[in-house]
Amino acid sequence: MTHNGSARAAARPPASPSAPARRLLATLALAALMSAGCSNAPAETPTPATTPNPELTAKLTELARCMRDNGVKDFPDPGADGSIQYQGDSPEFKAAGEKCHDILPGKGNG
Repeated sequence: MTHNGSARAAARPPASPSAPARRLLATLALAALMSAGCSNAPAETPTPATTPNPELTAKLTELARCMRDNGVKDFPDPGADGSIQYQGDSPEFKAAGEKCHDILPGKGNG
């Protein structure tokens, strides 16, 4: 029966993001952590809002523009805290990530 072939295809796990897309996601997560800063103050002590790193924010803005220019039309600019909140794994996201990952510092090679 022909249904066996399609059943096997449907049982395959989803493809994982490409290496550049994974690096892009990891870099975005790291950038969010870096821009959030950290404090040794006790939890009950209010702390002033951290100021995002302007150089990193500029790079993230450039990355956002590149992602939009390469098909991810809803990719946001960095927020007021300097982070980008976006989750995507579409083919457009993966392709744009491969084209744009060189923008960020510390992109690594694998």
